[in-house]
Amino acid sequence: MSIPPDIPLYSPKYTLKEEKKPEPAKRSQPAAPAAVPAEWKVVDASFRAPASALPLELGEVAVPDFYGKSLRQATEECLRLGLRLRSSGSGAAVQQFPPAGSGARTGTRVQVRFTSRR
Repeated sequence: MSIPPDIPLYSPKYTLKEEKKPEPAKRSQPAAPAAVPAEWKVVDASFRAPASALPLELGEVAVPDFYGKSLRQATEECLRLGLRLRSSGSGAAVQQFPPAGSGARTGTRVQVRFTSRR
């Protein structure tokens, strides 16, 4: 009938591989904890995150704290996280919206006010 095949003859041939199942652990005792590097600091276990630090949803990033940073630093950080910076003034950052630690979707506009006064 002169109908070409749906799959060309030169297409790659795929096969399924059987996955190896991990063998059960032969030890019955729990492993000893790894040594903690000396440069790590011990943090107070009673510390609790503020209420504004809620778990992030899928596709969200945590808004960084821009306070005291220069316009260049804030711009680079926004570009790295996929946020859009709307700035006013010059000098160091003194105010921002949304607040630091809150979740924001990629592409969200972040407003930061800069001033040279202290």
